[in-house]
Formats: sequence, structure tokens, C-alpha cells
Amino acid sequence: MGDDPDALVEQAEGALKECRLSRYYDTVALPGLVLAQGDAQRGRLGERQLDGMRARLAALLEDLEEDVEADVPPHPTGKDAPAAPPPSPPSSAGPVLCVGGRGPFDMAAAAMLAQVLRKRGLDAGAAPAEMLRGDATPAEELARIRQAWLCTVEGMGSTAAARSILRRVKRRLPGVEVNVLVIGNEGRLADALRQEGAGSVTNSIEATATQACEAGEDEKDA
Repeated sequence: MGDDPDALVEQAEGALKECRLSRYYDTVALPGLVLAQGDAQRGRLGERQLDGMRARLAALLEDLEEDVEADVPPHPTGKDAPAAPPPSPPSSAGPVLCVGGRGPFDMAAAAMLAQVLRKRGLDAGAAPAEMLRGDATPAEELARIRQAWLCTVEGMGSTAAARSILRRVKRRLPGVEVNVLVIGNEGRLADALRQEGAGSVTNSIEATATQACEAGEDEKDA
């Protein structure tokens, strides 16, 4: 993840000529976050550098929000090749909340997931875990949530902290199944969150988006 935000956007635009948005995040952006978080854990990145990286990621997400219409494979270039079908939005599925944990890139992962879900037709947004403290978010807004995903990049922050956040999300969203997206080596963190009552644990945005849309369809048909 270089220092030039324009180069980051250019790299993404080039990759998106060959693959869909969710695959770009899973194969390029998120592995980059795992590496950067490992460097931060080893003390190779200071807070100023982390702030700069988060700012560049936010700019990338803003550009892709405008430039990418849907999370579908790019249109084939052949003259007679069929166009890629658009996603089928699960209408009336209800809002999806993607919650970022306490790690330096957890909110970036949550924002990427929320963006992909929007590109697949779901009403999705991202928020830090702190927004679920006390009265930070009005109860009537939380009552609208139909799905929740806690997003975390493994390798920085304790398992105990992640379990605490999961408990808070479940407490603030009673009756809502709270699932977890763990980026990186699942290992003990995923097992601990399953034991804490996570509905399911995924390790890619593609798998998470597929599950979220299927749950949205189930909600619509209920």
C-alpha cells in the first residue's frame, strides 16, 4: 500500500477490468491490510503512518463507490460475448450493519464489506464498535437492523477484546444474528468468536456477501 493515493486508485481500476469488486478486495486490498497490520504489530509502522494508510483507503473507497456500479464480473470484451447479469437485489431485506472492531484496519474491512453489499443491492452501512456504546446510536435506528457483521483483521488486538465487542453487538441488537468476518489466519480468534455465540464466521468478502444476500432473501420471504 504505497504513499500515492492516485496510484492506489489506478491499481484498483486496472484490477477491476479483470475481476469483480469483491474479488479485488479479497485478493489484493485485504491481503495488503493483513501485511500492513503485521508490520504495525512488529512496530514498523507508527500512528502517523497508519493514519496516512487509513486516509488513502478511505479515498479509494470513495472513488470506487462512484466508479463501480455493481459487484459483478467485468463485461467480456469479445464482440459477441454475453453481458454479465446484474445482481438481484433482495428487496425488503432490511438494513445490514457492518461493525469495525478495534484493530487499525478493522473499519476499513467493514467499509469494504458494506460497499460490496450495497453493490449487490442490500442497504448496508459501516460503523465503529464505539457507536454501539450507551446512547451513541438511537435505539430506533438499531431496531431497523436485520443483519450484523463484526469485521476484524486478525493479528492486532486481543481475542478478549474481540469477544467483548461481539457481546456488546449482540446485546445492543437483540434478536439479530451477529456474524463475523475474520480477515487473515482464522485460528484461535475465529474459534473464540464461535464459542462466544457468533452466528457464523467467514474469511472473505465474497463468502460474506453471498451469505448476507441469502439471508436477505430469507428475510424477504419470511
